[in-house]
Amino acid sequence: MLKSWVLPKAALVFRALSFCALAQTLVACGDLAVFLSQPQTIKTSQGFESVEVGEDGYFRVSWDSPGSDPSSSADYDLYLLKLPELPASLKAQPSMRLTSELVSITAISREDSLSLKDHGTLLTNLKGMQTYIHQEKIDPKLFYVFSIKGKSSKAAARNGMVSAKVNFTSPTLTRSSWNRDSATLSWDYVSGATSYDIFDSNDLSKVLFTSESVSAELSFDKAAERKDYCVRSRRGALLSDECVPIQGVGKDWTVHIVEISGPTAVNDYYRAGDSLDISVRFSNSVTLKPGATTKLPFYIGSLANASYLSGSGTDTLTFRYTVQAGDVSQGLLPVPQLIVTPTEGLVDSLGQAVDLSIYRFHYEQSTNVKIDADPPTVDVGADRSATSPITLAATSNGASTFSWSQVSGPGTAQFSAADKATTEFSAAGDGVYVVRLTVEDDSGLSAQDDLQIIWDNNAPIVNVGTDRSLNASTLIDATTSGGSSYQWTQISGPGTISFGTPTTEDSTVSA
Repeated sequence: MLKSWVLPKAALVFRALSFCALAQTLVACGDLAVFLSQPQTIKTSQGFESVEVGEDGYFRVSWDSPGSDPSSSADYDLYLLKLPELPASLKAQPSMRLTSELVSITAISREDSLSLKDHGTLLTNLKGMQTYIHQEKIDPKLFYVFSIKGKSSKAAARNGMVSAKVNFTSPTLTRSSWNRDSATLSWDYVSGATSYDIFDSNDLSKVLFTSESVSAELSFDKAAERKDYCVRSRRGALLSDECVPIQGVGKDWTVHIVEISGPTAVNDYYRAGDSLDISVRFSNSVTLKPGATTKLPFYIGSLANASYLSGSGTDTLTFRYTVQAGDVSQGLLPVPQLIVTPTEGLVDSLGQAVDLSIYRFHYEQSTNVKIDADPPTVDVGADRSATSPITLAATSNGASTFSWSQVSGPGTAQFSAADKATTEFSAAGDGVYVVRLTVEDDSGLSAQDDLQIIWDNNAPIVNVGTDRSLNASTLIDATTSGGSSYQWTQISGPGTISFGTPTTEDSTVSA
C-alpha cells in the first residue's frame, strides 16, 4: 500500500519520491523527501525522511519508522557504500532523482539495490525516528549510498536505499582591487557556503586565511607575496573540490600608486616662486633606472608638470613644481598616469615595470592646496569734480573684499558703502580730496587705486571792505573764504577803472 506523507506547514519540501521494498510476499512503500530546514517529525510515514548537509558539513540521514508511535521497537541498521559512479540504470531514471541546493538524491529501487549486492559498511542501528550524523569529511566527487535494513523479517519489509552526492562548488568568478592601504580580494557567492578558505594553490594542505564573506582584505606585503592565491567554498567540514585562482595578487601582483599627497602652505596658498613638493607613494619600493626620467603631470587651471626630486629605491617618490605667474588653482587635479621615459624605466624590486595609473582617489586631502600667483586688479576711474554727492563705481578682477578710505583732504570724506565696489561720496568741507579703494582676494593678495575729487558744495565768501574815495592808484585788500579763482571787474562809472592784477584776491585800482 502506497502511503502519502502528511507534512507540517513549516517543512520545506523540494519533491517527494515513492519507492517500494519486497520481502517474501509483502510489499511496503515509503516516500523520500529532502528538506532545507531541520528534519520534521512525521508520524504516518515510513522510510527515509531526508539526507541533508548540515552547517557542520556532515551528512544528516533521517529515517521514519512505521506506526503512529515513533518510539516503536522497529529495529534497523544503516549502511553506507561510497561509489565513484552510480550504475547506468540509476542515471536513466530522472523521475527518481531530487536535487537541492546542496545535495542530489536518487531513490534506488529494489531491483537496483539487489544489483549493487554490496551495501557497504555498517554505520549504526536505528530505532524509532532518528537522525544520524555521519561525521566523516564528505568527498564531493563520490556518491554516498545509504541503505536501511530491517533486523527482522517484518522490519525487512521496509528496507530502503538512496544515494546522495553533494552539489557544492567553488566560486566561479574572482577579482582583486586595491585602495589606499590594502588589496581587496572578492568572489561570487556560493549557495550553502558558510565561509571561504584562501590557499596557495601550490600547497592546498594549509589554509592561509578564512573569510566569512565574499571578500577579504590583504595588506600590500601579503598581496605582493609570490603566491598563486586561490579560493574554495566551505560549509563546516565540507570543502569544495576545486581551488579557483584569484587574479591580480600574488604572482599577478603589480606594484602601483597608493596615494599622492602634498604639503599645505602656511596661509593655505602658494605664490609665484614658491616650491610645491608632491609625494607619490607606491605599494612597494620602486627604482628609477639610470638614464630614465619621470615627471608628475597635474592640472592647475592648465596642465603643469612637477619634476622628479628624490626617492628612488624607496616606496615614495618626491616631485617639485615651482609656482609660475598666472597659476591659479583650488587644488591639484590628477591626470591618467605618471610619465616615465622610457615606460619601463621605473621598476619594482624584482625589476618588473610598475603600474603608473593615477586615479582621483589617490589624491589626499592635503593636495587641495590653493595656488594664487597673481594679485587682484582694481580701477576707480579718472579724477572727478563734484558739487553734490557722486557715485564712485570701481572695476576689479579677482577681488573678494573692498575697502574705501580717505587719503587726504580739508575735511572728512564720507562713503555710503565703504565695503562695496560701488559707493556714494560726499565731504564735509570744500576742497581737494584723495580717496583710495583697497581690494583683496581669497588668498590675501591685495591691490589699490587712488582717485582725486574736487569737492565744491558751498558758495565762497568775499569782502572788499567799505566804500572809499580815491585820487591815486590804491591797493584793495579783499577778504575771501572758499574761493579758488578770482576776477575783478567794473560794474559802473563815468570812466574806466584799471585793475593791476584782476585775477588775484588783492588788486590795485586806478581811474
